[in-house]
Amino acid sequence: MPTCWASTRPAAAGPRTTRNFWRYLGNTLFLLLGPALNMAGALGLALLLNQKLRFTYVYRLVFFFPSILAGVAIYYLWKFMYNPEFGLFNTILRAMGFSGLKWLADPNLAKPCLMIMSFWIGAGGTSMVLYLAALQNVPMELIEAAKIRRRQPLGSAFRHITWPSLAPVTFFILTIGLIQGLQSGFDAAFIMTDGGPYVSTKTIGFYIYEKAYRLFQMATRAPSRGALRAGADDHAAQTGSVGGKNLAI
Repeated sequence: MPTCWASTRPAAAGPRTTRNFWRYLGNTLFLLLGPALNMAGALGLALLLNQKLRFTYVYRLVFFFPSILAGVAIYYLWKFMYNPEFGLFNTILRAMGFSGLKWLADPNLAKPCLMIMSFWIGAGGTSMVLYLAALQNVPMELIEAAKIRRRQPLGSAFRHITWPSLAPVTFFILTIGLIQGLQSGFDAAFIMTDGGPYVSTKTIGFYIYEKAYRLFQMATRAPSRGALRAGADDHAAQTGSVGGKNLAI
């Protein structure tokens, strides 16, 4: 008996579908704050680890270690720590005399919880290493000269010397962070919240996955179809093919 697939005829998008799409887009844009926070944390750690401290290499290894762990394992670990019954965070809160929180089950806390986990993973990762490498190339002579000029306000050496030297690396990290921010969010939400509670963590990527592989609405007339069409057009332009047929160039 042949497999019965859902119809691929375009279905009209109702007001609720469009309203939900904009909500998913808002979730995606909100989670884009994560890469900016990760970049700020990476810069702070790099400035700290660039100082002459004891056991500096140990600190660098400790901060970089979360970024080399498997993502799925990290998601399950943080999901366990966010557990409202026996999770680590609520255990600490109860030991201090406070009542536990619902964390991932609270629509107001679910997205910040995912961002905190993302900060723990990304602040000490590749961005920190890139900033450390860039700080090694900042001319120390200029920094020492700025320190001698005591008339300069506090932080002027960083503002006028260090930060301009870090501008190219910052632009690269910001660009990669925005790309990863638009693509990420699905895996963490899929494992930890399944897009809930009340679609508070459902992003555009999760929405496209759900439409295509759960509901089998491959040709739904949702605004996301335009994003998919744009991606298909870019792929066709790069490969020189449309619908599996090569184009003569």
